[in-house]
Amino acid sequence: MTAKEWLEWLVSHPAASGLERPVLEEVALRASAWADEARLDGAGNLLLTRHGQGQGPLLLLAAHIDQVCLWVKDILPGGFLEVAFPGIRPQLLPGTRVQVGAFRGVVGMTPPHLRAMAEGTEAKELVAVDLGEREDTVRKKIRPGDPIFFAAAPSGIGEDRYTGAGLDNRSSVAAVLMALEALAGQSLWADLAIVLTSSEEAGLIGAAAAGSGLNPDLALAVDVTYGQGIDTPADLSLPLGKGPAIGRGPNCHGGLERFLIRSARHARLPVQVEVMAGNSGTDAWALQVSGPGVRTGTVSIPLLYMHTPVEVVSLADIRSTASLLTDAVQLLDQDSYQEIVTW
Repeated sequence: MTAKEWLEWLVSHPAASGLERPVLEEVALRASAWADEARLDGAGNLLLTRHGQGQGPLLLLAAHIDQVCLWVKDILPGGFLEVAFPGIRPQLLPGTRVQVGAFRGVVGMTPPHLRAMAEGTEAKELVAVDLGEREDTVRKKIRPGDPIFFAAAPSGIGEDRYTGAGLDNRSSVAAVLMALEALAGQSLWADLAIVLTSSEEAGLIGAAAAGSGLNPDLALAVDVTYGQGIDTPADLSLPLGKGPAIGRGPNCHGGLERFLIRSARHARLPVQVEVMAGNSGTDAWALQVSGPGVRTGTVSIPLLYMHTPVEVVSLADIRSTASLLTDAVQLLDQDSYQEIVTW
C-alpha cells in the first residue's frame, strides 16, 4: 500500500487513548503476513516482531496509534453533551463536526449577539455537542467517558500533501508499516519489534510498558513534530517536504543519531535535524528509562496544525521516513551496532 492508501485506511479507524484494540486488531490482520509474530500485550500495544539471525540485539520501533479527541463528561438537559478536550484548544471547537458512536453532531456556540448582551456576567461558558437527537435517545446510547472524534473528511491537498484528523500519529504508523512490508522476506541481523503503542496522548503509557516488557537494546520513537506554517517559530518547527527529522538532545542517544544520519546518506534520503533540549514529547521519553535504560532515538515527520481536524503532512516525508527505517534495519550489523553502543 502507498502512503496515501495507508493514511486513508488508518484515519477511517479512529482510536482514543486506551481504546485502541479494534483498530489494532485490524492492523494485525493486514500486517501479520510480514511478521513472525503479531500479538496484543496487556497495555494495549500491538507487537509485530521479526526474528533476526540469532546473534543480534533487539531493535524496537515505536509509533503511537492513539489520537486526541473529545470525551463526554455529562449529558445535559435537552440531550446536549458537555465535553472534556485534553490537548485541544477550546477556540478550535465551535463549528466543528464530530462523531460519537453512531451519531454525527456539531460543537455549538452561543451566537455573538447574545454573548455581547451577556457581557459582564459570570455565566460559565460550556463546550457542548449537539447531536440533534431527543434527550431520552441520547441517554440510552451515550455514556460519560465515550470518545468523540472530529468528523472532517480527509483528503489530498496540493501536489503531495494530505489533510485530516488523527495524522498525529497515523502518519508514523503508516511509515513503520511500510517499512515492515519492505523488509518482508529479507534476512535481518538484529531482532526487530515494531510496536504500535497505546495511550501516548495520555502519558506515554503503552511505551513505558513495551520498553519494560521487551527490554530492547535500541529503540526509535517514530512520531510527528511541528511543521513550519502560519506564525510558527522558525527555531521550533521544520518545513514539510524536506524529509523526516532526526532528534538531537538528551532524550536521543548520540551513537544512534549518527547511525540514522549515516543510513539516510546511504539511501540518499533527505533528512533534517531536530534539536530537542529536553523532553522530546514522544514515546522516547518513556522508552529511554525503561528497564535498565535503553539507547533511544527519535524520527519525526513534520506536521501542520497539530491536534486539529485539519492536520497536514507531506506524503513524500512519510515515504522518506519508511525508507529511512528500512535502510537502518538493513544496515544494522555487528560493526554498526558496536559503533552505536561505544559512542
